[in-house]
Amino acid sequence: MERWPELRAHYRREFLEAKKRGEKQTTVAKRAGFFKPGGQPNNGQISKILNDQDYTPQLDTFLKAVQGLGMTMREFLTRMHQRLEQMPVTGQGLRSPDSTDDLTLLVRRLDGPPIAIGLKQLTEAVQHVVARERPRSAR
Repeated sequence: MERWPELRAHYRREFLEAKKRGEKQTTVAKRAGFFKPGGQPNNGQISKILNDQDYTPQLDTFLKAVQGLGMTMREFLTRMHQRLEQMPVTGQGLRSPDSTDDLTLLVRRLDGPPIAIGLKQLTEAVQHVVARERPRSAR
């Protein structure tokens, strides 16, 4: 089952919470590292995630967008999981996973079709990307 609609809805909720705290979309874009060639913040990726129902971002784009909210992917998914746990099971079978380790996401690879990835694998992938992008002096 594709989880993008749930991820998008949760991203939207977190973005609205950030907005209530006074953050602007430009601030989120800057923190995410989304810039236009001239150096101006590029709100386009954030807007697509928030508003375009047909858009499914690449994994690295979504990771950066979550970082733009000022949180790690693990924090984001944990908060999403906690929210899902509070939702009642419906006749349509909406259920929260038993643990965050069981939360399976569907992500799009750069070169192929969507693949299922568990939270543990996603967290490891995020840590790898962060370590790769961290300046050598910070390692």
